[in-house]
Amino acid sequence: MRLTFFLILLAWAGMSEAAEPLKLKAATVAEIQNYLPGTRHLTERRDGYLYGSKSRIGYQIGDGHMCLRYPGGWIECVKILSNGRRLQMIDNRGNRQWLN
Repeated sequence: MRLTFFLILLAWAGMSEAAEPLKLKAATVAEIQNYLPGTRHLTERRDGYLYGSKSRIGYQIGDGHMCLRYPGGWIECVKILSNGRRLQMIDNRGNRQWLN
């Protein structure tokens, strides 16, 4: 009987964890900035990207996304989703990764 109760409890916990991605929404700029220390101290350049004082990589952060501009002009963007506690990044190939 204890084993049955444990298995039911384990299955319920698994279902709630599996349902977690369904609650994801576009992360706000504030959520993304809170995860990335130092983004509040960036300055905007003429190309519209934010740069650190000695950084050659530019950041563009908006609700639900972040783009990086590398030297030479190459740009990579990712989607950033939130469930209110954690952030998940989705790259252009559809790969998902929890950030925190």
